[in-house]
Amino acid sequence: MNDQQRFALFLAACIPARFSIAYVAHRFPHPTFRLLALFVACRWLGSFPTRGFFGGVAWWGRLRPLHAFMFLGYAVSGSAVWLGADAVLGLVAGLTR
Repeated sequence: MNDQQRFALFLAACIPARFSIAYVAHRFPHPTFRLLALFVACRWLGSFPTRGFFGGVAWWGRLRPLHAFMFLGYAVSGSAVWLGADAVLGLVAGLTR
């Protein structure tokens, strides 16, 4: 898979998935989602991959701690705004990389 195809997947799959997670967390608040976000945040704080999900260089690796912080913000506060901000951050980072 080339870089253009990976970028298209980023825009077509990753970004909609992130916004969907934020929407579901907002629309259907449940403590389980917060526990899951806490798990994800801890996992992201402990792992900095060099390759992305689709096999390319993980250009977003340096943003992992910020993503983890935003998921942690949601886990602690229950406000899905943190997850929406995370999705926006991912989109802006992807478009400006």
